[in-house]
Amino acid sequence: MSNTSHRRRSPLFRADPVGKQAQEAGLEQSLYSESCPGQDGRRTAPLPQQRPCPAGLRTPGRGRQRPGRRGLPATAFSLGPEQDAASMSWDLLLSLLLACALAYLGVQLVRFVRADGDLTLMWAEWQGRRPEWELSDMVVWVTGASSGIGEELVYQLSKLGASLVLSSRRANELERVKNKCLEISNLKEKDILVLPLDLTDRSSHEAATKTVLQKFGQIDILVNNGGRSQRSLFVETNLDIYKEIMEINFLGTISLTKCVLPHMIERKQGKIVTVSSVMGITGAPLASGYSASKHALHVINLRSHCFEGQASSFEGFFNSLRSELTTYPEITVMVICPGPVQSNIVHNAFTEEISKKIENPGEQDYKMATSRCVRLMLVSMANDLKEAWISEQPYLSFCYIGQYTPTWAWLLIDKLGPRRIDNFKSALDADSSYFRPLKKKSN
Repeated sequence: MSNTSHRRRSPLFRADPVGKQAQEAGLEQSLYSESCPGQDGRRTAPLPQQRPCPAGLRTPGRGRQRPGRRGLPATAFSLGPEQDAASMSWDLLLSLLLACALAYLGVQLVRFVRADGDLTLMWAEWQGRRPEWELSDMVVWVTGASSGIGEELVYQLSKLGASLVLSSRRANELERVKNKCLEISNLKEKDILVLPLDLTDRSSHEAATKTVLQKFGQIDILVNNGGRSQRSLFVETNLDIYKEIMEINFLGTISLTKCVLPHMIERKQGKIVTVSSVMGITGAPLASGYSASKHALHVINLRSHCFEGQASSFEGFFNSLRSELTTYPEITVMVICPGPVQSNIVHNAFTEEISKKIENPGEQDYKMATSRCVRLMLVSMANDLKEAWISEQPYLSFCYIGQYTPTWAWLLIDKLGPRRIDNFKSALDADSSYFRPLKKKSN
């Protein structure tokens, strides 16, 4: 077959080069309706620098994007009105989500700056259960009830209608606290038991527990508040001080808890509340023994075996105890960490020697009011918070930094520690170094 006859049979052969290009691209008349005759016979004006399409086919123009080699329709290269609307909707939604996230972070920052407790506690105070609903008609045993936080705690509990057991070493002070409770509340003599107790005398704790059970028949809440602080440098402190601090703050606390816990297990309900300190989280100069005793209660990492026999790392004694009581969900173990509070804890603090007292504890007015601290404690108890931090700024920030970025906490303590020591040596309150400029020494 000749080459000429093959070309005559081929439907793709055209004399017109424009028609040949259009047929090879497989284009149809409907794709170029903007410059070619329509079905109604009307012709639109050709684009500049373009020739009219012969036989209803468009001439490829200069400077305009040509369709794909497979002849895709023109609508495939542009978004329709519905697609444009959907794209705008997604952009608007993403913008709203970003704005909400920034607003949430801003609100949390404002809350944190103004907070005097951790954010979980602040939320519980705002939206959680009220102490007036949860703690009335309960039997509450408070150690260290003769002064400070313990004294204010029994006052507020008495107003809630709770039956009280007041314990400390000073019986005469307990009687004073009892009489005031009767004055400010509707409690009767039968609702309050004065029970002098020495935490260091562990042999007396079991008998004291039996006395409470004989009086009220139950113990709903044990508040381990008794303890002593410290104001002395380690290099100058007698080792007997550290032994005494551990006896009171740690061993005495767990001894009393061990006597009360079997009763709660038998009833399958109860609350064990231990008052620790923010120094149990971050530590501070002049309080090495005190910080160690509070660390032992809730911050030192120990290895504890759960009931299932699996070993896990938990934070300190009471967090380990909590894991052992998982089969008793109605028994709550809580650790409360107050910061600087207006109380007598500094007046009664240990120094270098057992017999030596602090002569000038310094100003205490800038610290958190004891009534506010106790109110937040009651909120924690009502909402069964496992751990609560109660402190104003900047101590609250120290807690978060110490918890999540301990390296930064160490740097801050190293920087502020010398000021704390200088304040103490200048007969100022040591904690004031975190709140105000260091006062000049008088000549």
